[in-house]
Amino acid sequence: KPHIRDALLKGDWYSTPDSFYADAWDPRLHVCRPFKIPDEWPRFRSLDWGFKTPGRAYWWAVDPDGTMWCYRELCFIEKTDIQVAMLIMEVDLAQGLVKHGRSLLTGPADTQLWEERGETGRTKASAMASKGVYWTKADKQSRKHNAEKLTARLKDHNMGKATPGLVVFATCREMIKTLPTVQTDPDDIESPADGGDDHSHDNALYACAYA
Repeated sequence: KPHIRDALLKGDWYSTPDSFYADAWDPRLHVCRPFKIPDEWPRFRSLDWGFKTPGRAYWWAVDPDGTMWCYRELCFIEKTDIQVAMLIMEVDLAQGLVKHGRSLLTGPADTQLWEERGETGRTKASAMASKGVYWTKADKQSRKHNAEKLTARLKDHNMGKATPGLVVFATCREMIKTLPTVQTDPDDIESPADGGDDHSHDNALYACAYA
């Protein structure tokens, strides 16, 4: 079975029966030690919102060969939109990516950030923008199509002889833990299941569609 093979041969003890990415994910190829991201590499962020369940934000860089590097992870729970924006600004500021109180980064975020709420009709996106953190709406039209893009990146390594199309820093522990555990949709074996603690996975889907 793939999950037993992954545990014994790859040292991947997160894989479970019916893991959607079991044949694509290999921690020996897709996890690396952190390094300094070159200043010239384009960067962006992604965000999947959560309040009662842990929300997550990720920072990505794209090298000249088109490989996506997931290099920073932020987990949050029971935080307001303003509080999350301030946490994100701290990360961007530490990277020298804030100018005149506004982050120089953007990227895809869960579309629920644009849902109007309360009597004011203010959205989470507008609240974050007031603190200098801006987003674009994530492409959520086809989960299956985005999963195909993610799978293609994971498999793009010429049988282990080249750097894959997506690599995760070892410090992004939730991403490393989550991707191998994503289940296959029981009603469609060509699509990953939806639900559960899939915030990291959704971030990866948003990022692949955005890149």
